[in-house]
Amino acid sequence: MFAFASFISSFFILQLYATSHRVGITDNNNEPDPADLVEVTVTVENLAPENGTLLTPLWVGFHDGSFDTYDRGRPASGGLESLAEDGSTSLISSEFISSGAGTVDGTITGPGGATPGPIDTGETTSLTFTLDRSLASSRFFNYAAMVLPSNDAFIANGNPEAFEIFDENGNFLGADFVVRGNQVLDAGTEVNDEAENSTAFFGQSTPNTGTDENGVVTVHPGFEDGGRILSEPRFANADFTADGYEVARIRITANNVEQFPLGTRFQDDGQGDPLLDFRSVVNQEIRVSDLDISSEAAFDNTVGFYRIEDTSGTIQDEFGNNLNPGDDGYAAAAVRQTVLNLDRNTSEISNFAGGNLLAPFVIANGTAQEFLNQNPNNQGGEEPIAYFSFLGANPDGVEHIRLLDNNTFAFEDLFGGGDNDFDDLIFGANYEVA
Repeated sequence: MFAFASFISSFFILQLYATSHRVGITDNNNEPDPADLVEVTVTVENLAPENGTLLTPLWVGFHDGSFDTYDRGRPASGGLESLAEDGSTSLISSEFISSGAGTVDGTITGPGGATPGPIDTGETTSLTFTLDRSLASSRFFNYAAMVLPSNDAFIANGNPEAFEIFDENGNFLGADFVVRGNQVLDAGTEVNDEAENSTAFFGQSTPNTGTDENGVVTVHPGFEDGGRILSEPRFANADFTADGYEVARIRITANNVEQFPLGTRFQDDGQGDPLLDFRSVVNQEIRVSDLDISSEAAFDNTVGFYRIEDTSGTIQDEFGNNLNPGDDGYAAAAVRQTVLNLDRNTSEISNFAGGNLLAPFVIANGTAQEFLNQNPNNQGGEEPIAYFSFLGANPDGVEHIRLLDNNTFAFEDLFGGGDNDFDDLIFGANYEVA
């Protein structure tokens, strides 16, 4: 770990990390029900390689989905400018509380002992908050931190609803995601001159000393090739634009409530919707374990899961147009967006990307490619036919997919529902972050 005090004056350290920690619930009208109080721990791990980028202490806030940390292509707020240029979280915290979107926020510092410091490469640190899950102001999560060294590089989520921590009923969802190098942003508030006297953690001794840029938030272009930062041995591996560069992993866990098994948010022990929900696991790979497949069918069926935008089954085609179950082109567009697939002989499923809500389909006696080649309009009387969990997408309008239990799906492969025994293929598995 770098000795932070040797790079930045004591005054600057105080300015950099001065903030108020709000780690409890606020309700001026009623005492919270103890059953609704949940201890939530936010953990951040710096994933950058040795001699890579560091992070200033991470600001986090819980809110009702309306607090917007930044908008791409628009000027940064004063709080974001202060964070992105100098690592200070006090002003963005004030903006957050003043917005009325939430009442609980805080700053997670690196393990620096008596002097709070940056989150160094390879370091993991955390902070626990007490939230009232009955309040709308506890549902969503925002984060932001400055990338060191830099003039005004930062990481944050721009979509305020990107990370839903509790659902509308107060059920804990949590989150586990990786921030990658291609997600590092430029606040557009300070010129990227990489000068020692204006670059945080590179020699800057007082805050707000760089040249004003008067720009807007954009994707950061990266440090100058051969410039001051990358030429410094301490930051030789700080090129976050490099392929595969990972900046940080952020996890949100609960200590005193049951969490849904991964994928099962909408399944309700087999009484809910036949969907797989991996939206809390962003930029992470999902590993499939305890795979269980059985089949009593004469057909050789293919089962797949495809990306959907919402629980109504909306998808986007290759042109960005929304399609609903039953719309022309829905079936083919859905099959083209297959995230995982299997058949009766599958013994192992490769890891796949998280971050998506998935719905199942079954192609009766055919493969996905055969369906796309021979019956892409999914016409009854043609083969092979694809059946979905949304009845409007099925050419016969009847049910072909049922949820038997958490993460266990049953399929019926005959037009019109056949014998309705739903044992033509049964697929069950467990999922975990790879």
